[in-house]
Amino acid sequence: MSTVPAAEANDWRSNIPQSYRSAEINTIADVLARLEPGATSASKLMLASQFENMMFTASTDLADYRKKIQKRLKKMQKNYKPPAAMNGEALLEQKKEAVVQLQRKLKSMYGEKLELIVKYGRHTVKEFREKCGDQKSKNLMDHVDQAITWAADIGAVPIDSAILVGTGKTVRIPRRSPEETLAYLNKISADLEKRVDNIRGYCVKLTRPDLFFAERLDEMETNVLLKVDSSVFKAFVDSLKEALQSAGVDISVPATLPSSGANKDADVEALKDILEKFKTILPIPRSKEEEKEAMLGHLNRIRAACQFFISYSALSPEQPNTKLQLAGSIRKVYEGVHESLLVLRQAYKEDRSREGITTALLEDVWTKLLDYDREMNEASTTDTSTLEIGSIISEDTSGSDQALVQSSVRTSKPVAIRSKILFSKRLPPKSLLDAIKKKYNAKVCGEGKSINLKVAFGEAFEMSLYFCPLLVKIRALPDTEDKTKFAQSKFRKKVVDCKIDAWNSATYGLKTVPLPTQIVKQSGGKKRTASGQIKTKQTVSIMGVSADIALLIPVVAKRIEFASAKATLCLRRFFAERTKTCKSDFEIEISEGNAVLKFLQLARKTYEPEPELDDNKI
Repeated sequence: MSTVPAAEANDWRSNIPQSYRSAEINTIADVLARLEPGATSASKLMLASQFENMMFTASTDLADYRKKIQKRLKKMQKNYKPPAAMNGEALLEQKKEAVVQLQRKLKSMYGEKLELIVKYGRHTVKEFREKCGDQKSKNLMDHVDQAITWAADIGAVPIDSAILVGTGKTVRIPRRSPEETLAYLNKISADLEKRVDNIRGYCVKLTRPDLFFAERLDEMETNVLLKVDSSVFKAFVDSLKEALQSAGVDISVPATLPSSGANKDADVEALKDILEKFKTILPIPRSKEEEKEAMLGHLNRIRAACQFFISYSALSPEQPNTKLQLAGSIRKVYEGVHESLLVLRQAYKEDRSREGITTALLEDVWTKLLDYDREMNEASTTDTSTLEIGSIISEDTSGSDQALVQSSVRTSKPVAIRSKILFSKRLPPKSLLDAIKKKYNAKVCGEGKSINLKVAFGEAFEMSLYFCPLLVKIRALPDTEDKTKFAQSKFRKKVVDCKIDAWNSATYGLKTVPLPTQIVKQSGGKKRTASGQIKTKQTVSIMGVSADIALLIPVVAKRIEFASAKATLCLRRFFAERTKTCKSDFEIEISEGNAVLKFLQLARKTYEPEPELDDNKI
């Protein structure tokens, strides 16, 4: 009797795709779940996998494999005797365990995608509304809210973080029995498989173009660049060379494109060397000279990335598998380039001495304090120079005026505690309100004696002016995505606060969690940012130390309180100086209106100075 060689016997197994075996495992799990009351297919997958593997190993061919499985399942269904009925508590615990297992499975499969939707859903709907209108954005908002609800149901995000875009409220999960929860999770499992990728695609395209581009690079590398024998790859290389020639790039230089012949495999090692140099961590700059060197290092990294991409794309080694050693390199190179661009972009923004850059920063609150005496000294100097040009006063008189100003600084400084007429007894005239709103972009809020002015300085901070008593409150402005967390409900505004502006603490609007930054471990266990310090809106500098605002909240809050006190003193000095000689209510009202305008003018001048004109451009 002839025997079949082992290699030929195993041949049929290598031709069976894994998807076919997975389908058989799912079928077996369904049969096993129907035999046991309260069981689910998900809870029987491991047992079904072991059963299928035993049949797969014992069979001689595909037909025998299917015959053995069918025969065993029929025999099991015929002879199976259900166990004794479990008591209520044991059955309930079993169902709860099935719910937990299914939640873990869904979280592992869709957790990261749902977290991204929860984080960027609100911004996605806002961007989509600006591009496509209200109707289409409403449809997208419904899908995003549904995904946020799913994220809360499977535990992908905490309930407090699952805030619906449409209502601005957290998701409310109704109470369900274990049977109802299990049925609900099975239902949303099919919905997640069909819809979550599409919803995430909208979020990535509209809010994370860097991630969208990185994922497209991965697809391009997998489908085109690694298939060096395909016609698509050859057409791509020809198009790349043609584009480089039309751009004036000398493609004959070995550093630009890989060499030909037997050296193609050696080009892989050369690209590995370039990749290792590209991974070099740039030190954190501690001086102007080091900062300049760091910026040049980032520029060199971008140049090296361009060279690597061109060489890697056109590389076609003798053995196709050789290029697989560099698989995933394009994604790593792109992430490094993106990080370098962020550093260079932030460094460009921080150079605020260039013409036209007058954006206010949060640290301006304590680095540019409002000072009444300094403003009056500058105003008196300006007035004196004007008088001298007009030949109205003599040099001696000018000197006596300056001496009078200096002596007045050393004497007692009168202050006003509250407004006597303006915003306390009656509203100011319409002309003053128009000047406050249009010229200084201030909003009038509140009613009666609780009326106040709010002046925003960019997206960094907001200044509130109160008149009974005279107070100035400076608070940080939360990010657009976090405004809903700081917003007050209508019930609190009307009933609890009685429509009176609440006095928020100095930590209002400050993030309590540090912003995510890419961390790389260095030798010795120390951690540093991958390419120096990446400054963001929430990065501040205090006493020469720059760090995320969440790490400096106590210090930042004290600085904001001090700046508010200085601004309050400045406002009270303006009111006292303007109204000290007034007698009638009409004169007091006019003087107090002038004091408000002068204070707003000083605030805008301090925190948002006008750009200086270049004489060469006039």
